[in-house]
Formats: sequence, C-alpha cells, structure tokens
Amino acid sequence: SRLHVPATTAFILLAVSLPHRALCQEKTPSVAELIQSLKSSDANARRDAAYALDQLGPQAKQAVPALIEALDDRDRQVWSFAASALANIGPDAREAVPKLIRGLERRDRQMWYRSAFALGRIGPDAIPSLKEALASRESAVRSGAAKALGWMEAAAETAIADLAKLL
Repeated sequence: SRLHVPATTAFILLAVSLPHRALCQEKTPSVAELIQSLKSSDANARRDAAYALDQLGPQAKQAVPALIEALDDRDRQVWSFAASALANIGPDAREAVPKLIRGLERRDRQMWYRSAFALGRIGPDAIPSLKEALASRESAVRSGAAKALGWMEAAAETAIADLAKLL
C-alpha cells in the first residue's frame, strides 16, 4: 500500500522547510571580505580566501594588490592559490608581472610553473618584462619566460626575435 499525502500537507511541509534551508546556507563572502581574510594571521583563513578568489576569476580583479602580497606568504597553498587567482584574473592582473617574474627565479618547480602560467595568462602586458627575462643569466628565468610567451601563442609574436636569439 502506498502512502498518500494530501497536496496541502506537502505544500505546508515545503513552506516550513524553505526558510530553514535559506538560514542554513552560508553567505558568500564579498571580494572585500576575502581581501581582509587574505591578510589574516590564520593560515586556514588565508588559504580559504585565496582559493575563493581563485574561483572568482576576473571578478576578483579588485583583489590584485592583496594577491600580489600573498605571493610572499610562507604557506605554499596560499601562494599557489594566489598565483592561480592572478592567472584567472588575466590581463587585469598586470600589476603582478614584476613579482611573478621573480617567481621564475625560485628553485621550486611548482612555483616556477605557476608563475610562468600566470604571466602567460596576463598576456601582452607582460611581454616587455618577459623579453627582459629572456636575457637573464639564470636559465630557469629564461625558460620560464619562454614558457609564458608560449602560452600567449600568437599574442607573443613581438617576442619571436628574442626567442630566436636563445636558439
């Protein structure tokens, strides 16, 4: 035998549960709140904030200065999410180019890769700095700059002669 619930009872149960569901859902923090959390003394709060900003992509462009600061964070995950967030912001993260170029100097392969990737995603505004990096004495910096330019594809056309010199 099947249980039959009258439509009015089902409606009442649904109406009572909706406000409860709305109260249980967490409020999504604003970019300004995430920027504040990125400056927290709590590493977990900084990680969560950097991750949330990473997920926002170009909508997080207001956080670029704070994300640049986060590239100095001792917590590797905060650093990683900050670099990824800058990559996802793209051209609006052009202010981060100098700090990301310095990231190519790191001996840590993941940091090197993420720095190069973010520079590639920032795009043409990074090309002048990447051309300078191609002349670095450090092979990791030169290869990171070449990798970043490769991710730009046709947009990096102006750097072809500089790349050819390295051959």
